[in-house]
Amino acid sequence: MHLEISCKIRLNSFSRSIVEMDKNNMKIWMDQKGISFLKNVGIRQGQTVLDFGCGEGFYSIPAAKLVGMNGKVYAVDKDTAVLSKLIKRTWEEGLKNVISIGEKHDLSGIIENRSVDVALLYDILHYLPKSPKS
Repeated sequence: MHLEISCKIRLNSFSRSIVEMDKNNMKIWMDQKGISFLKNVGIRQGQTVLDFGCGEGFYSIPAAKLVGMNGKVYAVDKDTAVLSKLIKRTWEEGLKNVISIGEKHDLSGIIENRSVDVALLYDILHYLPKSPKS
């Protein structure tokens, strides 16, 4: 019994450490590494970015910081729950240049000039329908 309690305490402590590490890594990604990565992709200040399948904003938020207030990020996802998390994060970060779009919207009616400089399509391949093998 004593060993079981001791193990549970250590496991809970370990779990909290993992969560804290993830929070720290996420902060570093959002504030530094993500911005650097997107710079290397070619995103520049003042551009318009479309993040298709944006999720919680792991690319949208660094992109918004990179393009600045003269740029825009259109964050598109069909999952309203993750869009809610993205909206919360943008509010917490004070980002006013992120426009979240759910799946039921016609993008051509929302995106200014029907044009973007960069389209991000990260981590979405698993959502695409599988094609029949030839």
